[in-house]
Amino acid sequence: MKPIRPTLVALFSRLSCAQIEASTAHLLQAFDEDSFEQLAAQPGYAEEYAHVRTAKWQLERIASRYAADNGDQALQCLCLLKELRARSRFEGDEYLVTRALIDETLSKGWPEVDRRTYLERRVVFDWCDFFLSYTNRDANATNERYRRLVTAEYGWPSLAERSQYNYVARVVAKFFEQQNLRGFADFKTLQCGDDIKDKVVQHCRSAIAFVQLVESGALNEPAPPVEVNWCHAEYSEFSAAGFPVRPASVPGNRRFFVLAGGQAFGRPAGSSPHYEAWYQDIEARLQIVIDRHNVRPWDALKSKVREVAVQIVAAREALANAMLATWH
Repeated sequence: MKPIRPTLVALFSRLSCAQIEASTAHLLQAFDEDSFEQLAAQPGYAEEYAHVRTAKWQLERIASRYAADNGDQALQCLCLLKELRARSRFEGDEYLVTRALIDETLSKGWPEVDRRTYLERRVVFDWCDFFLSYTNRDANATNERYRRLVTAEYGWPSLAERSQYNYVARVVAKFFEQQNLRGFADFKTLQCGDDIKDKVVQHCRSAIAFVQLVESGALNEPAPPVEVNWCHAEYSEFSAAGFPVRPASVPGNRRFFVLAGGQAFGRPAGSSPHYEAWYQDIEARLQIVIDRHNVRPWDALKSKVREVAVQIVAAREALANAMLATWH
């Protein structure tokens, strides 16, 4: 049995919707099947066919309407992908199929400059909505302080688990993802920066927004043998990362800070001048203080998360529009 989606994408890349719908022979040949009834009965076939057929129909419309200008074709493809990507926090089936068909059809006829420009701008639609920065240092103390919050969302972890993992960070990630935002990483598999190292730079540079859980353990220099304060490193990487291309206008705030472990942010007395810009940014962009909303049923905390989520969605829209506005 051939894989359904790749086979359909390959078929619709070669033939038009009208050609495929005129005869089932093309489908039977593509799947090496003798009976259309058997083909149609395969689990998932009807859904996949609908996705691929819809995507091809949309691309045929673009090709017909903008037949005289490859650049306009590419721009319209970007606009279509932007619309599809906005429908779900995940890369949905419609988005993935349309992207694959563009690669196998229209883009192959574009001049190299248009194809390169298209790919440079398309990459922003693959970015996650937010990168959550936090530390697992002093995890047990953080978890104990917010025991009711952690327990309400996850149950109370074992001593080994709560001593190793910052469950408050997981709660924060969960609340953001409940706002239909896609973060790095999934709140069930979040890892400490010390454990992922090389991946940090990659993900910091491919996020719409940066959300950092600020607490004393994140602000201090780590004790040996740890050599890097990953919360500061992640902040620095995100702040320094450029866009795939320079937008016509830079979107507004894309950095947000959530304070845990106190009612007000306070710099360590022996803080390094190396951290000065970071501390100033925390003071200027502190959006949520968990202690002010640490009351069941956590509606106030979720409401504050939603306020930040609205800003992230606006930043995503502004960034996408700015990228499209730089076409040629």
